[in-house]
Amino acid sequence: MQPGPAWQRGSVTDPVVLRPARADDGAAVAEVWLRSFAAALPTVRLAHPDDEVRRWVREELVVRPGTWVAESGGAVAM
Repeated sequence: MQPGPAWQRGSVTDPVVLRPARADDGAAVAEVWLRSFAAALPTVRLAHPDDEVRRWVREELVVRPGTWVAESGGAVAM
């Protein structure tokens, strides 16, 4: 087996599908957002606690038209 992620080896096991977000995607979308923020801006403090961000994503963001997700293997891609 070659080292490195599958995309670097040219092997993809599950295709990535872009689709409109559904209400039940809220928890996964919030986790992607929180992890991405922490990775991209590790020294920036969030204005709201993680639980408030999760609630906002679940109740406000994913239910709006125009929010899309990447899905792979039947789950929102992390």
